Amino acid sequence: GHARPRDGRPRDQARRPRVVSGPGDEERPAGSPLVGVLAELLADAPADPFTREWVAVPSIGMRRWLAQRLGRELGTTAGRSDGITANVELPFPGDLRRRVLAADAARRGEVSDPWSAERMSWTVMEVLADPVTRADPLLAPLTTWAEGATLAGRSAVIADLVDRYLLHRPAMIVSWVAGDDVDVVGEPLGAQHRWQPALLRAMRERIAQASPAERSAEIVELARSGSLDIDLPDRVFLFGLSTLPSDVTPLLAAIAQHRQVHGLLLTPSVKVGQDIVAHMR
Repeated sequence: GHARPRDGRPRDQARRPRVVSGPGDEERPAGSPLVGVLAELLADAPADPFTREWVAVPSIGMRRWLAQRLGRELGTTAGRSDGITANVELPFPGDLRRRVLAADAARRGEVSDPWSAERMSWTVMEVLADPVTRADPLLAPLTTWAEGATLAGRSAVIADLVDRYLLHRPAMIVSWVAGDDVDVVGEPLGAQHRWQPALLRAMRERIAQASPAERSAEIVELARSGSLDIDLPDRVFLFGLSTLPSDVTPLLAAIAQHRQVHGLLLTPSVKVGQDIVAHMR
């Protein structure tokens, strides 16, 4: 968490996020103008050749395209496009949240975060197998399924849904835990959706720990203070993004206190990009 950037720059300069914006182009894939900038930054390799780079991308398509394009830029012979893309992770932005929560779990002496999608699948299975759930009018329909379906399969789907809510709808999760069954804009949920907050509260009771949505301010402060040993390199990149999950933005600002954060973002205009830079500084 406390590693100094390897480029030797003063700490205040190394912490300043760098944002480069590029407009879309109808004749070229989105992000084309930014590939050269990213390749130039990656070409300045870390001292340890086994250090993995972390470049967040918005989609699977962008991941594949960027890996191919970087292979034309990195390690090439003069005048040829014979390079390769190796030791570069291309996750989605939510991977940052997962790594921060894993570091927080380790700080608390836990093997993994109990609110991770993998562990929530087991929690959902426990809830659905509980006789109390079968007697609950809201949750009872979840305890029966069509021929060929399984408890494990249904639990995995529900856990994935809750995981996406935690990432993209944290305020809604906090409302549900407090017993306020509302949607993302604060309107009461329709009857067909009320099983979701009921199930979440049952999961919360079994996990017996506050969810990341409830602890967001605390987790951001832990990351900002350097109290978490986050499994990330000394520099991270955001490539080709036009939006970010609501809880990832403050985490980026927090880790920028200890790592270089480079944003190569899509924007409809240069003015918008300049406004983003001014805001982050």
